Amino acid sequence: MKQLRQAIRSSVSKLRADIELSDSTERALVATGAGGVQVRRMGYVAGVVSLYGLLEQSIDEIILEVAANYNKLHQSFLTMPERVRNEFKSLALNSIIDGPKSRLRADLDEDDIFVALNSRSTSSLRRLVPAVFTRAQANYRHPLICELIARLDVKLDERGLVTAASLAKTGMASVSSLLVDLVDRRNSLTHAYSIQDDILRSQRLLEYLDVLEQYLLSVESVANLRLLDELVATGNAPRIGIMAKKYTDFIGVDLVGANLAIGDALLFQGKTGIFKGGRVTSLMADNVARDSVIAGVNEVVQLGVGMSDGPPRLGEGAAVHSVAQQWVELLPEA
Repeated sequence: MKQLRQAIRSSVSKLRADIELSDSTERALVATGAGGVQVRRMGYVAGVVSLYGLLEQSIDEIILEVAANYNKLHQSFLTMPERVRNEFKSLALNSIIDGPKSRLRADLDEDDIFVALNSRSTSSLRRLVPAVFTRAQANYRHPLICELIARLDVKLDERGLVTAASLAKTGMASVSSLLVDLVDRRNSLTHAYSIQDDILRSQRLLEYLDVLEQYLLSVESVANLRLLDELVATGNAPRIGIMAKKYTDFIGVDLVGANLAIGDALLFQGKTGIFKGGRVTSLMADNVARDSVIAGVNEVVQLGVGMSDGPPRLGEGAAVHSVAQQWVELLPEA
């Protein structure tokens, strides 16, 4: 979900600039002898509220994108993962019952829900209503985020979501404890009339932001991986061969019963399930440069293929899948 990754990075960049501006303003006031306590406190309030806002909005956007992509990947509601269908039914009904109290990220169209839940509706018209998956009754701590993501058949584990070095700078033992601290601070500010004494200085807010960025991008990556599994499983990314050899600047591909041309997008799936992607930049068949190659039914054509990001970091034998333009957004980063 390339655009979503870019949006997260953009939001992080803007928030980082705001925190740094607050810090420089405080330092300037201190240098003139005017003191910067009030600016520091204001920067803390804005920083904590914005950090939590970034967390909640980004998680909701990931959820909405995953649900929307399930709709695109499946022509029928009935072919979607069973857990997704069951969760949708429960969330949709509760959202209708609770009405405005549902706390959804996007507006709800009840007519769409009624069509989706009606077993007599035309199969192609029964679609997920993504907004219901953002239904939450508590603040976004890590266990709740895992629960929200799991509704879409995405398993999230705390291990490996952020680097130990970045986490160590915050003084927190885990990303889960950092999110608990962030939520507690945000709640203290929004539900109290005073600011606690242990406010975080700008540098610590920036360290929290670094961890939060890693966390959000990792959650997006895990969700995107689940969509890639679904992309392959539904036949939307047909297998066209294997990566037979791997060289310094190109790869050897055994193309089987398919077409391949310069500019095509490819998805590589390693034997352990890891995905890599890229675009074809050059083709060589029988030592002759080609713009395109066609392998007939059951025919194997050995090719030298140059890729936009170089040879994928996968072992030989990785499956090669063709990716249509509409799914290029899901290709993983190099």
